Amino acid sequence: MKKNLLLIICATILSVTAAQAQETKFGIKAGINSANFGSDSDTKTVIGFHFGPYVSIGITDKFALQPELLYSTQGAEISANNVTSSESLSYINLPIMAKIYVANGFNIQVGPYVGVLLNFDSESDDTSVAAGVDYKGFDYGVGLGLAYEFDGGFNFGGRYNFGLADVQDVDTNNGTVVIDGSTNQVIQFFLGYSF
Repeated sequence: MKKNLLLIICATILSVTAAQAQETKFGIKAGINSANFGSDSDTKTVIGFHFGPYVSIGITDKFALQPELLYSTQGAEISANNVTSSESLSYINLPIMAKIYVANGFNIQVGPYVGVLLNFDSESDDTSVAAGVDYKGFDYGVGLGLAYEFDGGFNFGGRYNFGLADVQDVDTNNGTVVIDGSTNQVIQFFLGYSF
């Protein structure tokens, strides 16, 4: 009984100390995407955008967690079998980034993300080729970035999102443009504001 009481007191003291060290900030961010599919096929980068809210939860002076909820436009331009196709995908992404503060205002960000496909559009320069490409409704991967936070709440940075899920379902029976191992690869640059 005394051991349990001692453990409860220690846990309470640690919780109060951690709560005092925490600083929670809400914010919003927006930026541009340079997106492509990681594959062996001939693909070109497309430009898109992302925006959405985040919350930065300070754990210590040097470490924070930052969940985000971002609308993101991604995709690629694919060339195969003398056909060029433009693939536009829209996702709701949920990254949960660990922020490690390495110097005054600078932080390294690393963490997983999951994405839900909202919409996709496929346009080909050859109308005789049926659009047999479909996209899976779920994506996941890892993000790695660097950011700087000003004292007034503004911040900026860049991140590379390395997709791990093959996002394409392809019907190969109709002469469709096919790429092997289509994973979302996205470079993001952003501006944000915490309040």
